[in-house]
Amino acid sequence: MEVGRHAVRDDQLMSGVAELIEEIRQSPGKYTFSGGLGSPSHLLGAWLNQLKQLEARHVPNRDGAQSVADVVGGHIDMFYGGTSVVKPAIESGSVKAIAIAGVRSSSLPNVPTFKEAGIADFELASWNVMLAPKGTPADIVQLVRKEVLAILADPQVRKILADSGVEASDTQDVAAFLARERDKFGQVVRSLGLTVGQ
Repeated sequence: MEVGRHAVRDDQLMSGVAELIEEIRQSPGKYTFSGGLGSPSHLLGAWLNQLKQLEARHVPNRDGAQSVADVVGGHIDMFYGGTSVVKPAIESGSVKAIAIAGVRSSSLPNVPTFKEAGIADFELASWNVMLAPKGTPADIVQLVRKEVLAILADPQVRKILADSGVEASDTQDVAAFLARERDKFGQVVRSLGLTVGQ
């Protein structure tokens, strides 16, 4: 999710990303984005800079709430934040959601994804997985999986999660998912040349 102070009408959301990128490109070093050092917000801003040859400046911040407040207050221009962090500011009209760096969110149905806006390789979705210690008996793992899936299938639970910007995944092969995430973002971090403390 990217939020910013940029005015984009609802009927222009699909062109909003292209317009924003062009605006940043025309003013190298003018625009800022925020997020903690090494955080997903930092990674997304640096990654979009690389993909689109932009020069938006990273302004380190301690957390998402502070970054949203800084966008609202006009201290920074953009923030890549999780739906649950940015949704109250979006609903109040304090900021505008430009695009989602992941799958469509049922809690923000009018906000396009970066992929839909033409940036297919730009995807970083937050996620949660349930893990058990190595050596946990298979029958226990299966029982926990069955119960979790039953809970996630409950329409009321799905609505509560969706209202918080959380979409239940159909992916059940957690090991394969984590391996893909590690490989994908390891490559992104290496290509950006980011190191601890940058």
